[in-house]
Amino acid sequence: MSETTEPTGHYLPTGEFVARADIRAYEPGANNRLGIGNLLRYCELAANMASAASGFGAHWYRDRDEGWVTFRQTIELAAPVGVGQVLDLMTWVVDFTRVSSRRFYRLTRADTGAVVARTETTWAYVSRQGQTPRRIPPEITAQIPLVARRGIPARHAWPHTATGTLAPTQAEWGARGYEADSLQHVNNCVYGDWLAESARLAFAAWGATEPTMARAWQPRRVAINYLRSARPGDAITLTTAAERVNAHGAVLAQSIALRDAPTTPLVTATAWYVGTATTPE
Repeated sequence: MSETTEPTGHYLPTGEFVARADIRAYEPGANNRLGIGNLLRYCELAANMASAASGFGAHWYRDRDEGWVTFRQTIELAAPVGVGQVLDLMTWVVDFTRVSSRRFYRLTRADTGAVVARTETTWAYVSRQGQTPRRIPPEITAQIPLVARRGIPARHAWPHTATGTLAPTQAEWGARGYEADSLQHVNNCVYGDWLAESARLAFAAWGATEPTMARAWQPRRVAINYLRSARPGDAITLTTAAERVNAHGAVLAQSIALRDAPTTPLVTATAWYVGTATTPE
């Protein structure tokens, strides 16, 4: 295990922000790899550090009673990474609109340079109390550099031609107080944890009756749309349906909704998973 150090970072002359961070021993799952939620947390860490390095730290936003929330993001998982490894985080902004901004991320292993994950996120600028859209302050658009660099490669997931007959699964959940952030709603990265757990439960249920589904499944790409916010105490229903399945992978349609309003989701997602014969180390 490497000696844990606090991440530090800086801007490159080309406008990208870079930082280095050790993976904590408690972050990888039982398969010794970072899951969707924790990879998204490293992206959020990089975004917060980049903003602060430009002069817009947590106190700056709090004094204005404003901040950023995630509206949409896609994460592509390229390679496993686990305990004892170090990540190089890179993030950059590609554009600003009146109330939103797109930020890209690339996470690589510090020892080999291998890409671990790529992410594209659309952030919305909102009031902290009502979470209503606010115009991005001009000092932000003037100070944070724009970089004309692509994030996730413009390729689509592998084709899936076989239509599955697997019944959708549902899991009952409860939003916890410790899952909320300073905006008083469930943090966006937590939904990555929920989606991954919902997929795990679905694959376990399908594998119990369909031998072809009884394998280890790993996420490769997840596209998430954040529509509304959950708050501590909310009763949640997680739904996972298999849209397309073949011998190599599966495409899932997932949703997170309040139990009392199942037709009005909080989050929707499309997830691409690959199947392996055994659980990777």
